[in-house]
Amino acid sequence: MRYGAFISSLLLMTGCASHQSTTEKPVLERMTVSYLGVDQLALLYDPDPTNISKPLWLIIPDQDSNAETVLQSSGFRSGANANPRLLAVLYPAQDPLEAPKLAEITLSALLRKQKSELSRVYVIGIGSGADTALAFTLSRYTKPAGIAVIGQVSGDPPETLERGTTTAFLVGELAANSDEMSLAATGWAAAMRCGTVVSGTVEGIRQRGHYGCKDGATVLFGTVTGFDDIGPTSRLNLSFLIESYFNAYAR
Repeated sequence: MRYGAFISSLLLMTGCASHQSTTEKPVLERMTVSYLGVDQLALLYDPDPTNISKPLWLIIPDQDSNAETVLQSSGFRSGANANPRLLAVLYPAQDPLEAPKLAEITLSALLRKQKSELSRVYVIGIGSGADTALAFTLSRYTKPAGIAVIGQVSGDPPETLERGTTTAFLVGELAANSDEMSLAATGWAAAMRCGTVVSGTVEGIRQRGHYGCKDGATVLFGTVTGFDDIGPTSRLNLSFLIESYFNAYAR
């Protein structure tokens, strides 16, 4: 999908999503993994257990968030019902320093449980969860199909990305106007040797896209105008915004 079509699609009505037909009831369950005596709890929602080819969304919320609230808010659950995907929402880690490792172990356990391919995995970091999402995904030898960072700009550019992987930062006005945003945009574009920059505002999304990057990667910086901050409590349908991005730049 072309750049303009992507940002135009971000605010389409979610009612346009395809209707889901299931033969089993959705499954809501909890899963616990352990690392060096520290437990990581994840809330799993599977809208269609019979569909074994659906993608996996690993959602890492803000440290102060509640997994149940995140799942119910921002359109995540309804989005999964409309377009089947397994949702795994991490509870806040007991030790934030161990959060990246715990996220990595949780992802490995989910892949074994679901027999999923990594190319079908998408990682979403919200608020302070952005640090965890970037820390463990960008250190992996094999990257997920897509990474979305919501609400803040953080993390150092990686030395390399899997071919075709896209990293998107979607923020509100406060983060967009911060020094961190400027430094991150400059640093990522330079590190990834991006050759083409496209900027514009469509339907309230002010976006700068860096294309032609090393390893065929794309780096996106988007600002949702009219919102100081964006997150599970900002009344935005985050699920649909993220899905539009993933569909536009699917590997």
